[in-house]
Amino acid sequence: MFYHIGFNNMVSLDRVIAIIDTSKAMPAPIARQVSAAKKEGRVIDATSGRRTGTVFFMDNGMIVLSSKTGKTVRFNLIEDEEQ
Repeated sequence: MFYHIGFNNMVSLDRVIAIIDTSKAMPAPIARQVSAAKKEGRVIDATSGRRTGTVFFMDNGMIVLSSKTGKTVRFNLIEDEEQ
């Protein structure tokens, strides 16, 4: 199952380990993880230049950044489950 993360980008929900809401502020441990992953080339930035709202940690070590807020992601995932 795929989830639309904005700007015609998708992630496979089967591969997602964690979804972190960073819409208000990015916690320091998450910021360090993202920074280290950027240096290693393991970050996919799907924000299209907007502020990062959620960080998706994938099972293969990749990190995907989305501009959607955690609240929006949660709402959409719950809505998809009900259908």
